[in-house]
Amino acid sequence: MTPLELAPPPTVDDAIAACRTRIDSIDADLLALIVQRVECATEIGRLKRRGGLPVYHPARESSIIANLCARSHGALRDDHVASIWGALFSASRALQGAPSAAFLGPAGTFTEAATRQFFGDAVRTDARETLEGVFAALSEGETEFAVVPIENSTEGTITRTVDLLAQHAAPITGEIEQAIVHCLLSASGSLEGVDCVLAHEQALAQCRGWLDAHAPRLRRIAVSSNGAAAREAAEHGHCAAIAGEPAALRYRLRIVARAIQDDPNNYTRFLVLGGPSPEPTGNDRTSLSFAPSDGTDELAHLFGVLAQRQIDVLWLAVRPARAAGLPYRYFADLHGHASDPHVRAALDDLAPTLSGLRVLGAYPRARLTDAVCRSSSGH
Repeated sequence: MTPLELAPPPTVDDAIAACRTRIDSIDADLLALIVQRVECATEIGRLKRRGGLPVYHPARESSIIANLCARSHGALRDDHVASIWGALFSASRALQGAPSAAFLGPAGTFTEAATRQFFGDAVRTDARETLEGVFAALSEGETEFAVVPIENSTEGTITRTVDLLAQHAAPITGEIEQAIVHCLLSASGSLEGVDCVLAHEQALAQCRGWLDAHAPRLRRIAVSSNGAAAREAAEHGHCAAIAGEPAALRYRLRIVARAIQDDPNNYTRFLVLGGPSPEPTGNDRTSLSFAPSDGTDELAHLFGVLAQRQIDVLWLAVRPARAAGLPYRYFADLHGHASDPHVRAALDDLAPTLSGLRVLGAYPRARLTDAVCRSSSGH
């Protein structure tokens, strides 16, 4: 027998070691390629600063991910590809110059998590106690961007955000969608000695059924955000809070119960405000507002034009106009970018007849992440 035939067969440990050796080699090649990519991105940052251009370019990032997802990528899902390249984008932006963004605080809220998901961990965050404060930070030039909740799949539109969109000129330049899982938190990890539960009003509504069934005796107190609720629960042992695991860690609270939201498919959509208008990506959303003076006729014309141009309405909200002779202001999201020929033609048709028509922004549509971000749209 030859020496090869006399050799013992490879063991499982040998096979694992061989695979790990190969992985180490691949990792070394990947790192070298990533370094080359970062060097190119850093040079782009220098060129942008020299030309007075913004560092952040969401349409370019969306286009890269869309092109990669269109390719064969083995066992990786599209969200895996998006997550991997999202980390690369975050590192590149940090080296080019991290953006600043205001969000509804305090720290540990879901809005903060959404902000970091969109801009990366290098983002310079500015926590504000109210939505009014978030809009003010952007309009007064204290931050480059702002992130605000706009709708929840269980409880619907965040009306205060809609009202503030009407009052401010901040352009919408992006959106984020996050799956939501709520946790009940307390200092002790139980409800012994607890007489109330604090949360944003949206979170309380999203968990109404669970609270009715499992904690009916607790008084429900609405506060400005779930982060604020967690902060209060950390300071007052008789209070519990609905918030996310990041808030539990930040405020040293313990989890009484996980996933207490009534709808297991609960998610929240956020808007990114500020910055340059993104270019079309092929999967975009255009946000409008208008205040029809004669109601039915203008609305009929709107939907007639959209039907003729085969443009889907993705979202619709109605708010009091708070103006003489204009009882309501409408907000609508259309599928497509404002510069797409068919959307542009529809807007041209509507402009002469739809009172107070305003394009709030045109931007890439978000991919709903299945990452479990445990908090709420009240954040």
